[in-house]
Amino acid sequence: MRKLKLSKKSQPRKRLLKNLVSSLILFEQITTTAPKAKALKGEMQSLISKLKSMDNEVNSKRYLASVLYGGAKVKAYDFKDLYKEVKLFKLGRRFGDNAETVMVKLVREETKTAKSAEKKDKATKVTKK
Repeated sequence: MRKLKLSKKSQPRKRLLKNLVSSLILFEQITTTAPKAKALKGEMQSLISKLKSMDNEVNSKRYLASVLYGGAKVKAYDFKDLYKEVKLFKLGRRFGDNAETVMVKLVREETKTAKSAEKKDKATKVTKK
């Protein structure tokens, strides 16, 4: 797959993506431009899949320390059990430079008990009518 260059050289692009990944983990939802969001989605999906494949906690902590900045390292230790994917929502165009803005959001992984509780709630709503 072709990497997006984002009109930056290699090191600034890596730092930008590292910062975006850390911010997304800390805040679970950020707003950015469309090309950055596309690059961020690929980085996050590879991070999530790599963490899910790691069975050793020490190795995953070392990997996160090399990939993330600051407080995101601490928050991401239990990350692989909570999130399953990244979603992009188009917001429209920015006023100043007419750039397309996108909201990037982490989607939580629902447990089976939460899904079954939702189904029961829907079933009771239908039968009450």
